[in-house]
Amino acid sequence: MYRNLGVKNIILVDSKGVVNKKRTDLNQYKLEFVSDTQADTLKEAMKDADVFLGLSAPKILDDEMILSMAKDPVIFALANPIPEVMPEDVARLRKDAIVGTGRSDYPNQINNVL
Repeated sequence: MYRNLGVKNIILVDSKGVVNKKRTDLNQYKLEFVSDTQADTLKEAMKDADVFLGLSAPKILDDEMILSMAKDPVIFALANPIPEVMPEDVARLRKDAIVGTGRSDYPNQINNVL
C-alpha cells in the first residue's frame, strides 16, 4: 500500500532487527520488504526517519531515537496497552512531532480512524 502511494524508503524492523539483505531467516512475506539499508537495528533505522509506524512492543523507543529522527517527524505508536513511546515523552523531546497513539484515553487515538 505505501509503495503504491509513492513511498520509496521503507525500513521494516521485526523482533530480530532490520529486514535487510543481510538477513537469511526471512519468510516470503518479509522478503517483499527487504531493504537496501545498512541499518541493522531499530536505533540505526530511526536516524533521520520521517515516520515511525509502530505495531510492536511497549517502550521500545528511547529519547535518543526520537531525537535522531528527521525534522517534523510523524510517530504513530500503536502498541496497546503501552505504546512504543508515550505521547507526553515525545512532546517533551520534540515540539515539531506529530504523534498518534492506539490508546483511547488520549485525544490523539488513531488506530480506529479508517
